[in-house]
Amino acid sequence: MDTKELLGRVCGSVSDNEICIYNCGDGTYMRLIKNASETDFIKICNECKRLGYTLFQRNDIEENIHASYRGNMLIHTYFCPAEKILRVICDPCLLYTSDAADE
Repeated sequence: MDTKELLGRVCGSVSDNEICIYNCGDGTYMRLIKNASETDFIKICNECKRLGYTLFQRNDIEENIHASYRGNMLIHTYFCPAEKILRVICDPCLLYTSDAADE
């Protein structure tokens, strides 16, 4: 599965909102979802888990929420309620692996 296909699967449950897709370079793509809610963020996080990705970072700053998942690729998702924008980034470059962390 390539990054654009993964992005479509992860964001598939969020269908009623305005969506833009950006090529971030090096095979990385971002889907920007406007008029999003925290419920949309939770749906995407649940879909990441359902696809076998593991949460490795979670950061909440005031109402802003960020979560990162790893599996065959990296998935980062950010929600900013003040803007009502949800960003989902799929990155094929898995520079951090559990093997490298053990060395």
